[in-house]
Amino acid sequence: ENFYIESKTVVLIRLTERYGQPCVEVVTNRNELCELTFRGDEATEAWQNWQVYLREAEARCRGDEEAQ
Repeated sequence: ENFYIESKTVVLIRLTERYGQPCVEVVTNRNELCELTFRGDEATEAWQNWQVYLREAEARCRGDEEAQ
């Protein structure tokens, strides 16, 4: 099952290793969500998705700066 978190609500994403597996912790500013934790393959996928989002956001910012 997939669910999505709006990027503007993300306060912190941290990649660590626990028990020999990748672990991604996501902290948001939404009161109805507690800290989310992904482990193993889900953590790897979550981290990769975040990295793609960051690259795309940087590209959009560079495009906006170049347009000015």
